[in-house]
Amino acid sequence: MIGIFGGTFDPPHLGHLALAESVRQTLRLGQIRWIPLYQAVHKTQPRASTAQRLAMVQATIADQPAFCVDTCEIARGGPSYMVETLSELQTRLPGQTLCLMIGSDTFAQLDRWKDPQQILQLAHLIVVQRADHTLTPPNLTLHDTDTASTLHRCSSGLVYRYSASLPAISSTTIRSALAQGDPTVTRHVAPAVRALIRQQQLYQQTT
Repeated sequence: MIGIFGGTFDPPHLGHLALAESVRQTLRLGQIRWIPLYQAVHKTQPRASTAQRLAMVQATIADQPAFCVDTCEIARGGPSYMVETLSELQTRLPGQTLCLMIGSDTFAQLDRWKDPQQILQLAHLIVVQRADHTLTPPNLTLHDTDTASTLHRCSSGLVYRYSASLPAISSTTIRSALAQGDPTVTRHVAPAVRALIRQQQLYQQTT
């Protein structure tokens, strides 16, 4: 099985890294593909450029052999719709079971995504429970499982609720702190990402 980890990654941080590795080990995933979006549909657009975010993701996972960057949404351009991404991956990775990682806040809004029922036909959902969010299911036909072995036996369509004790870090907090002139927040990103942020003066307050 392959994990699909999409997002703005603006910037990617150690919480992302810890989550991805925890999910990979728990569900016995062979690989996790990090997919930086090109154009956000349901949230504000990224502050850093596409090239900068891609470079930061590459730097974050450089020493992680089970992780790779997939640039399909960047290459496709336009609004980044996950149903299109999963469809493309199914074509490129025949025979692989895809597991889409999403936060519980995003999961609650899944019925507002493009073709949500088709998403469930293309992949399993790994719903990561956020401590500050009540897990509210969307208005969709869902099939839950609480065992990793069931995910391995089925090709798609299952929802696995995942909870773990992970660092309370957010990209929003990092950007806000940097905009206020607090560089100490960069302890929450990989050293190579810290260097990129410093060199390119990312997230500084603009006048």
